[in-house]
Amino acid sequence: MRVSLAKILQSAAQPKSSRAQRKEKDRRLKTFKAANSFLFRNQGWNSTGYAEVGEKIQNVQFVILGTGDRQYEDWFKGLVWRYPKKVSANIFFNNELAHQIYAASDLFLMPSQYEPCGIGQLIALRYGTVPIVRATGGLKDTVEAYNNYTQTGNGFSFNNYNAHELLFSIKRAIDGIADDRKHIHLVENAMTADYSWEESAKQYKELYNSLKA
Repeated sequence: MRVSLAKILQSAAQPKSSRAQRKEKDRRLKTFKAANSFLFRNQGWNSTGYAEVGEKIQNVQFVILGTGDRQYEDWFKGLVWRYPKKVSANIFFNNELAHQIYAASDLFLMPSQYEPCGIGQLIALRYGTVPIVRATGGLKDTVEAYNNYTQTGNGFSFNNYNAHELLFSIKRAIDGIADDRKHIHLVENAMTADYSWEESAKQYKELYNSLKA
């Protein structure tokens, strides 16, 4: 694994009184339960599925950076409360911190419902951070699922937009980078992938030449 994300992302919270701590804990628990209920209803999760996720993340750290719908922001904040040493929810955006996260991470999660192109997965590939994506739009065009037999592919993907396929892809990715040889192949494939305009220009030139022939 790379440098611990905990060294990059440290809480600056000041000590609170016991009463304030209990009040904050109750507030977080209430928020977490409400957001949790929202996700279970809308994303196909159930209590068993959530327990499986909790079990699987015990040996990894999860970092999120950015803003979005309030329900999801509150849910991620709830995860921080439940797994303070494993989850870091940074509900803001900072470009410098974003690049530190790219550089320090082993895996990059981008499970978009729709994605015309996508820049996040391309940045992750350049850093050698293995992407996990939903096979849609530009994500499908740039992230090739890793094949254990041919050792080709630069990431992991899933087709249907649901929590179960996402979870399965995360499991496969964690198992994949746990194997040092497989992880090296993945990183090499990721960093050597060429999605530059130079490569696109070659393809356009070949197309125009074929039309002239």
